[in-house]
Amino acid sequence: PHCDLLWALECVSWSSDHFGRVVDLLARLDEIDPGGRMTNRPAASLAAIFRPWHPDSSVDPNRRIAVLDTLRRRHPDAAWKLECSMLPEGDGVHFPINAPRFRTWKPDKISVTCDEYWNVTTALVERCIEDAGQDAQRWSAILAHTSHLPSADRERVLAALDSIANQPELASDFRDAVWQTLVDLIGHHREYSDAAGALPEEELGKFDALTARFLPKSAYTRLVGLFQSHTPYVGTSWRNDRAGFKCELERRRVEAIREIEAEGGFDAVTRLACDASMPGSVGVALANGGTSHGKELLHWLASDDRNLTDTATSYFSARYLLEGFELITGLLERGDLTVDQRARLLLIARDNLPEVWALAAADPELATEYWKAFPLFNLVQDFDTFTEAADRLLEVGRQVDVLDFMSMYSHDEKDRPHPQAAKLIVRALDGLLAGQDQPSTTHILSTYDFQQLFDYLEAMREHLEPGDLARLEWSFLPALAYDAKVPALSESLAASPTIFVEMVCTAFRARTKSENEEDSGESAEDERCDAAMAVNAYHLLDAWDSPPGLVDGVMNAQALRTWLDSAMELLEERGRIEGGLQQVGQVLGHTPPDADGTWPGIVVREFLEEVQLEHIETGLYLHIFNSRGVTSRGLEDGGDQERELAADYRGKAEVFADSSPRMAGIFRRVAASYESEARRNEEDAERFRRGLR
Repeated sequence: PHCDLLWALECVSWSSDHFGRVVDLLARLDEIDPGGRMTNRPAASLAAIFRPWHPDSSVDPNRRIAVLDTLRRRHPDAAWKLECSMLPEGDGVHFPINAPRFRTWKPDKISVTCDEYWNVTTALVERCIEDAGQDAQRWSAILAHTSHLPSADRERVLAALDSIANQPELASDFRDAVWQTLVDLIGHHREYSDAAGALPEEELGKFDALTARFLPKSAYTRLVGLFQSHTPYVGTSWRNDRAGFKCELERRRVEAIREIEAEGGFDAVTRLACDASMPGSVGVALANGGTSHGKELLHWLASDDRNLTDTATSYFSARYLLEGFELITGLLERGDLTVDQRARLLLIARDNLPEVWALAAADPELATEYWKAFPLFNLVQDFDTFTEAADRLLEVGRQVDVLDFMSMYSHDEKDRPHPQAAKLIVRALDGLLAGQDQPSTTHILSTYDFQQLFDYLEAMREHLEPGDLARLEWSFLPALAYDAKVPALSESLAASPTIFVEMVCTAFRARTKSENEEDSGESAEDERCDAAMAVNAYHLLDAWDSPPGLVDGVMNAQALRTWLDSAMELLEERGRIEGGLQQVGQVLGHTPPDADGTWPGIVVREFLEEVQLEHIETGLYLHIFNSRGVTSRGLEDGGDQERELAADYRGKAEVFADSSPRMAGIFRRVAASYESEARRNEEDAERFRRGLR
């Protein structure tokens, strides 16, 4: 509802008489805006109205600046957001605001000269500097735009910061934050010095001088940034010289650890591990630097702090690469280690899996913790080894992880028989149905994952127990979505009229014999079907694409008629004759054409003439009409597409008019539906041409 209010205010803002009042109202709304996902927000309206290079306003730039000054006094927070939106940027986008249709407030043309644009920018920079004060976040916002400012305005920003640096009582938090912002800005421009918007080295030298003015006294503050990113700027470009960058970064991190420890002892190292965005890099640097704190790091393996355990794991992983499996076995000989510590040490030895698995198997409690945390990326290149590990993973409730791995590799392995892998998938799926998976699992299986898994099971069907695939397809049909392919279930419907009728009865209510009489063949209790089962059955009938009577790819008339007679008798007993026969008609749409390409084939056409059942014909009509799918057209195209389709189906009807009159009638019915749709689309196009929609 707030969108209508914003559009109304945007419309009125074009009036020079109401401009100031509307801007004030939008600022008030911005102050109480609770936020949300919609882009229609008061701040966005203000930004579009004041945008220097494309102002949606009828007032001149000087007046807009004067109104901005009023906002700065009355609504400073909203004004600051507006100022930030007005600063120059490299790839700005403008969305026009609502404009009046009957008033003449909006000028026919709005143009902005270069002088006007840069004058507004200069006035804006001066106000941003004044409003930033000693707020580090505001200065970060200003500095983020400095590369797009004219050199004179950039000098104003640097001069203002330089004057602040001279203040003797400057807060250390402000000094440290501004220094980090300047370091990140300089590093970014030097890393991408070949980009179009990069500042030249001469300009960056001025930033270097300013950065030195804000240099933190604490070594920790100066060096923590090396552990906050994969690619901090270290003087060597990671894009142009990855090997050199890696060596330089490792060297600097080792030196940083030593300097931080020299300043604050091991407590400072602990703080670094807790604060770092990449705690693993702290552990690697400790290992490369030959730290003497191995005992403390071993204790970190039992910590509840994720950063500390990651640091310790990386530390011992780096040592394992240098010292080999003997490091792990030596540490495991200690008698004071917890199960968590021993399990994490075993997880480190990724190159000695057989030995590790043997050690874990000797202690059931250790094995449980080990396999709960075992990372599957250890087996990325070894499908056969994964099948060995999958048994243990399933035992500790990691069904989703097993299925996630199998979905990735089942496509590549489909052409190679892996009966054991198919059976593992069945076990994992059964485990999911039984609710055995860990509730804390981090993987979420998508529809695509399930489709890949069931495609693999279909390829391995001969290696599964009879009925397993159909049972699982039924249980996981909701996960396969509306375009599910369930060949085993489809074939079971085509093979058994009894199963087909059960699905129809689950999906549809029985039709009573009269309004006041319930069908005696089914009790009221039977009528109350479970909603989830009904939806599942409906989806199955919708996905059914194996018609009865299809034998080795060819329709068999006798088999089709025998199946229908049995199905009709059961449907009649259960009061579902109409819905059931329509489903039969729809599946007949999946029958193959004759050898000469004629569709439907002679068996289906003769079947329709023989049984003469209207509900089957309705189902076939619905399949043909709905098989068109989604369409698109221009606003003035009308119904040309539908008229062409109608003519095509009327031509097909003429072909079958004498030999298969009932099939011809279905085609005429389809043609009539398209002709009706063509008239509706033509009427819509005509209304658009006349400006009525």
